[in-house]
Amino acid sequence: MKKAALVGLTGYAARHFDCIQEEEELQLAAVAVLPADAEKHPEEMEKVKATGCTVYDSAEAMFESEKGNVDICFLPTSISSHAPLTVAALDSGFHVLVEKPVAGTLEDVARMKQARDRTGLAVSVGFQDTSREDLQRLKLELHRGTWGKLQSVSVSGLWPRPFEYYDRNDWAGKIVHRGVTINDSPINNAMAHFLNNALHLASPEQGRSATVTQVEGDLYRCYPIESFDTLSLKFETEEGIPIRFSSSHVHVARLEPEVVCRTDTHLVKIGLWSASLCDLEGEQLEDLSIGDVDVGRANMVKAMVDVASGREERYTRCSLEIAEAPLRAVALIHDTLEINNVAVDDLHQEGDQRILEGVDRAIQQCTQKQLTFRELGIHF
Repeated sequence: MKKAALVGLTGYAARHFDCIQEEEELQLAAVAVLPADAEKHPEEMEKVKATGCTVYDSAEAMFESEKGNVDICFLPTSISSHAPLTVAALDSGFHVLVEKPVAGTLEDVARMKQARDRTGLAVSVGFQDTSREDLQRLKLELHRGTWGKLQSVSVSGLWPRPFEYYDRNDWAGKIVHRGVTINDSPINNAMAHFLNNALHLASPEQGRSATVTQVEGDLYRCYPIESFDTLSLKFETEEGIPIRFSSSHVHVARLEPEVVCRTDTHLVKIGLWSASLCDLEGEQLEDLSIGDVDVGRANMVKAMVDVASGREERYTRCSLEIAEAPLRAVALIHDTLEINNVAVDDLHQEGDQRILEGVDRAIQQCTQKQLTFRELGIHF
């Protein structure tokens, strides 16, 4: 039985809490909860205390007291804290599972790599789809040429997010938080899994992701935030596989994200709940039957238990190197492109949700044609 420590109480910390409880080879030994959060969420605190674990009022106190006792530390915390907490946890002797995105900057990832290599401990990042066996099989078949030669990968989706989403904490929608670059946006947070999946699928090497070299496209700001909430981009990669990504939070309609891998003879469409092999016109030829999307999170935890137990890993983990690929893409976006402000008069509102008229139809076209707004002649 391996022992786990957790930083946080609500949000994604609650999901990590459940994953730890569900893993039969893992016991929750310690949780760090800020006193203000403990007071605000008494029911969640009762659940934590019921496990019999030790509760600390800071991560630092927990790291110091649990040295030599804890095997794996779970860090579902704010983006700006990922690098310093990961380094501190490693230096305390813990393997680390840190939530996505891996960090705010490439320099932060370099620090995390140095600490990992210095301590000889493992770091995994919470892109749980990487641990799904079905997606790994699709990646393998794509590069074997089973369905033709891979030409491009595209991602498109529309997930509504109201004002409340940006008010839920003090870093949502920010580019810089407390002096630390975090580059929060749809592509780096809510839909970051799909960018990570696209980059991973675009690389022919198992355990590696494609490396972006340049980007073009459009960024839009509809909410009163520092970052952007709507985007349509085309990335070029070292591997020669272009990746397109179009998404928005600014509409009441919901279009579930879809990853489309185009070969010279077929389309491989990967949705949240299904995957299919299609001809180039989009007609389904075969159901590729992907599994339960939630299994990735459980597999991710099992892989960390394997590492801590000194066993061969049963599932692919999202390493710092894999997680660095989407971060590199996001850094390139902010270094290369300007954010276009959409005038309030051009927006509608239903309740707490802002609406960019026509963005739903634009993203539908991106999905159908695997092209960007700019390539389709769409501008807001």
